[in-house]
Amino acid sequence: MPEIRELFFFFWVIKDFIDYSNRNSLPLNVLQLWIDAKKEEEKGIIPLPDFAVADATKGNVFPLTKSMAHLTRGSKTVCTPIFPSALVVPSLYRALQKDETELDICPTAGLCLQNVIKHPRMVCLDLQKAILYIQVLVHCSPNIYTINDWNETIQKVDKGTRKFKIILALQFKFHVLAFGSYDNNVRFYWFPSPAGALKHPAEDESHNLEDFSDKIFEFTDPLTQFHAWLAKLVEVLEARRLRKTAEIKRQRQEVIDRVIGLQAQGDELDSSEKLKIEEMMQKEQSAAAANASQTLKDGGKSSKKKESKGKKVNADKNGEQSSKQKPSTKKDSKTVAPCKSKKGKKSEKEMNVIDTYLLDSGDSKSQKRKAVTLPAPPPLPKRQKTSPVSPKSLNPASSAMIHASEPIFTFIKRSDSPFEGVGVYSCAIILHNSGIPPLTKAEEVLNCPGRLARLIESYFNFMSFMKSKKDADYILRHSRKRHRLTINATEKEKLESLSVHGKDKCYVSQRHAYLIKLFNSVHGSVSTPFSSSGVDFYDPFEPAYISDTLSLPGHLGHLIFGNKIWKKMCPSSKIEEEIGKDPLSQYFNVLGRKKVKLLKSKYLDLECYDNTLQVPTKKCHVTPYVYEYNGTHKQLWTVLDFAVMHKYENKDHDDRLLSTIKTTSDGWTVGPLDFCAVSLCVHIHGKEQLAICRADPQRLTPHDIQFVQRGFETRKTSRSIGHKAQVPSNIQSSWLKATEATHLVDQSWYTWREELCRIELAEVDKEQAWQFAEEEKKCRATIGDSGKRQRRVKGVQLKK
Repeated sequence: MPEIRELFFFFWVIKDFIDYSNRNSLPLNVLQLWIDAKKEEEKGIIPLPDFAVADATKGNVFPLTKSMAHLTRGSKTVCTPIFPSALVVPSLYRALQKDETELDICPTAGLCLQNVIKHPRMVCLDLQKAILYIQVLVHCSPNIYTINDWNETIQKVDKGTRKFKIILALQFKFHVLAFGSYDNNVRFYWFPSPAGALKHPAEDESHNLEDFSDKIFEFTDPLTQFHAWLAKLVEVLEARRLRKTAEIKRQRQEVIDRVIGLQAQGDELDSSEKLKIEEMMQKEQSAAAANASQTLKDGGKSSKKKESKGKKVNADKNGEQSSKQKPSTKKDSKTVAPCKSKKGKKSEKEMNVIDTYLLDSGDSKSQKRKAVTLPAPPPLPKRQKTSPVSPKSLNPASSAMIHASEPIFTFIKRSDSPFEGVGVYSCAIILHNSGIPPLTKAEEVLNCPGRLARLIESYFNFMSFMKSKKDADYILRHSRKRHRLTINATEKEKLESLSVHGKDKCYVSQRHAYLIKLFNSVHGSVSTPFSSSGVDFYDPFEPAYISDTLSLPGHLGHLIFGNKIWKKMCPSSKIEEEIGKDPLSQYFNVLGRKKVKLLKSKYLDLECYDNTLQVPTKKCHVTPYVYEYNGTHKQLWTVLDFAVMHKYENKDHDDRLLSTIKTTSDGWTVGPLDFCAVSLCVHIHGKEQLAICRADPQRLTPHDIQFVQRGFETRKTSRSIGHKAQVPSNIQSSWLKATEATHLVDQSWYTWREELCRIELAEVDKEQAWQFAEEEKKCRATIGDSGKRQRRVKGVQLKK
């Protein structure tokens, strides 16, 4: 799915188009809506009006009118209507006047593009009378065409040739805003007005989805409201903690009911249930001991304060207070867990029931104590029902906290995660910058202030690359030179936005390379080196990657390094004033006062940083690894070596590189410039040529179209086809065998030819020597004795 950086990029592209139209006084009234047909609509399974049947069967776009309000888009399980209902835009359902058709309704409906709303998971358009939320699920991106390119190119080229589908297009007077997709997995949500859009329910009960909440529309931008976003995150963390405690109480009550029921029936527990009871007892005893020691300390401090105050009071009152403040430590230890309420007394009785059962069974360690026999089985107590947390009062992201035992790299990609808009490649970059190993349990990140602060700062830093319009303009710096509004890119430009995912080299600092090498050498062979209960280890974290984010006032550098070290690394008067005032720091302080168990370790080797925050970030490079998880089409890219996962190596690794995918396949990658409906920039006869789509009849000749198509076809028939690698066909395998056999024949012929050349050279040398000897004999016979002296001189010269 398009991730948060892409959706912010879409926001700035549409925002720039609105500003461009307003500056040039170009009207943005919606004159018509356009779509492409699905397979069921092409075949006639889903009926279409007569004027749209011809274009639908050819694969061309056709207008969307009120007679097609039954058409839906989305996944196989959940679909939403693409056309607004009569409750949202009543003007689209008005009665036809004389000599009017359905195509004449939309220009008079009053829809006008006024604004675009920023959201990490949706493209939100303000259409004056309605607001449209487009949930891009898999592959969908907007593009802007001139009215001439729309009429002469998009409408005349069918979807099979152009290789993408028009999910929805809004036609204006001079331009068209179109949303293209490789499939129809897009959902649409229409609301009647921008003012009530965030709180307005679904327009029809039949369109109400059980798994869809209106709160998904709410978005607090951490780039502009960082502390407000932290406050929402704190609500999610507190809801998770309350649910966890409620679940523990429920499980404990179930065990107690089970023990009492078996005692009443005279049965015994299984060995697994006995083990659970023993573990539960050990946890409760350790917690009670910790609370006892803490209350003793607090009691001593309070007694000293009261004694100091008592000196100023009368002797009689002082004596009364001193007599009241002299309980023995034994009594304190007995009264550590106060049970004055009815619930407290019931819990003590139930605890005694478990103790007696363990003593009777003989499995307890303290077998010297006498078993307490009950005269009669006690009556079954009523189950204590804990008040459940109401889902309406909680953020929908709190449901993700139930899955906190899963790895962090799958947790932050969930649709209900508090880190909105994180996907495959953004997860790799965020975890790389935060230094958190991807297989670390989510529970160990959320309960660790240092790790959670690193994850938040990396998430903030990742979004900051698309913070303003200048960031989007920088990505489109080459595209704007070719076309002012239509997004286009070359193959090289599509690979610039990634740093870890799909790369053969990942540039890092020298300090980070040392930490990565140390982590891989120590924990590469360990089966589970990511649990806090296992071997101690340090996260390979480089703060220079997010130094700009950490140095902002009100951020979380003190939670990552500690107050003292952070002040040395980033000395600033503003930062010192803001330390500890953020909602997350205050929340962890409250949990500390409540004696909530947290992971206090920062998992950092603080000495290696030497109090320096900024270092050169591209001093050297490392090779990222790619792992398989949850099927062959799921990949995890990281620079850390894990022995517990299946690693792609050699050719399997090279086939999944983005450079291989873009050169040996017709597939797509990830990034803001490589989604569907992006215009092509092809090279024909050594010249760069812009094409709105494949087979663009305006800019490409028939010969050029065949040349471009032949280039894409050769990619498809290539042996390695990237991340969708398949077994070669019979024709391809036979062709490969013939090629290898030809190569062997050529190699043997060349070796035979070299041997022949050696033999020929040897024979030539012999023949030259024989001719030289014959010439010498002839010379001796003709010259006689007078020529001997000359031959001797010549021979000496030849020897020299």
